Amino acid sequence: MESDYNAGVRFLRFLLYLIYATYLTYAGLLFLVVPWSPIWTNVLMGLRPGFITDLLGMPVFRGVVSAFGLLHFLLALVEMKADRRDEKT
Repeated sequence: MESDYNAGVRFLRFLLYLIYATYLTYAGLLFLVVPWSPIWTNVLMGLRPGFITDLLGMPVFRGVVSAFGLLHFLLALVEMKADRRDEKT
């Protein structure tokens, strides 16, 4: 009985790690790619001119958003490594 419980807990833990790593990967991809795509420019064209559109159009701001996406990818790698380390113990 105890073994079944531990197996269920391990499975749920693995499932949560998988969902979290998938989220981090997709969010990283979104933040990394979208600021440099035509979608970003089209959204800016729909906004009224002003401080926000100037800020969003700056390459430095786009780079910061892309760096945030890269951070998501790195966190996904760390979580996958942590999950593998937990499986071995």
